[in-house]
Amino acid sequence: MTGLNHRLGSGLAVGALALAGALGTANFARAEAVVGSSISTSLAATWVSDYYFRGEPVENQGFIFQPEAEVTFNDVLSFEVMDGESISISPYLGTWMSIHDPSSPSAGGNSLFEIDYYFGIDIGLPYGFGFDINYTFYTYPNDATEEELILTLYYDATDLIAGLGVDGLSAEVYYSLAIGTQGSATIYNEIGFSLDYEMDVMEDMPITLGLDFALGLSYRGYYTAEFDAGQHQNFGFAAVTLRAGMPLSFIPEEFGEWSIEAGVMFNFINSNIGDAAIAPSEDFKAIGYLTVGVDF
Repeated sequence: MTGLNHRLGSGLAVGALALAGALGTANFARAEAVVGSSISTSLAATWVSDYYFRGEPVENQGFIFQPEAEVTFNDVLSFEVMDGESISISPYLGTWMSIHDPSSPSAGGNSLFEIDYYFGIDIGLPYGFGFDINYTFYTYPNDATEEELILTLYYDATDLIAGLGVDGLSAEVYYSLAIGTQGSATIYNEIGFSLDYEMDVMEDMPITLGLDFALGLSYRGYYTAEFDAGQHQNFGFAAVTLRAGMPLSFIPEEFGEWSIEAGVMFNFINSNIGDAAIAPSEDFKAIGYLTVGVDF
């Protein structure tokens, strides 16, 4: 669940354990483990008008191209803890890059601005809940490497919505905590949700409309006003994204399941954060993007 964000470390971990206990403690004694896995691979390439990370401007000039790849080992281990409900474990690993115009301010003559590597475990819990544990290395050819432990608790409400008789609508909410593991060990947290509505307007090529919301906050030292003597800032940004996507079903299945998505993210930003040289005193930014991806 890349792109999410986080806070309240021990409380989140304890909450996840309490949730698992509440959902099926009495049944763990008779739980049966199932071992087996299917491997899925996802590749994607995104073009964005501006690169902002958690509300902070990184680059707003020239072309910005962001390829990524991820491999997931689906359901390596699963436990049935009650009738029809189970706990599943799915490890994954991946990489993400940001490639900029070499003449842009961030590039410093090197078009490869950033390469991130990450690995994690997604734990599926009963009743649509899940817990994701992720460790990410942020590497910059022109700067130092950063590392984060990212914990995310999420809830997929799709089955609940279907039970209410609403067709084509899916939803997910999440709470995420990112803990810096180097230096001052900053803590960032984010809460958000996603809504998707699928419309069958063309045969074999449904269009999915989406609405996302994210609120990014600092719990300990994540946001500081760089031009105000390091003053701590709690609020980072709030973002609303409108998007539309569709499968590219005309591509033969032997070449993978292709899709395309375009959207606009409206960012409401704390003007005291970020690099004043790139975007001074900015409190709003609209960012457009186009993504082409394929799953195997």
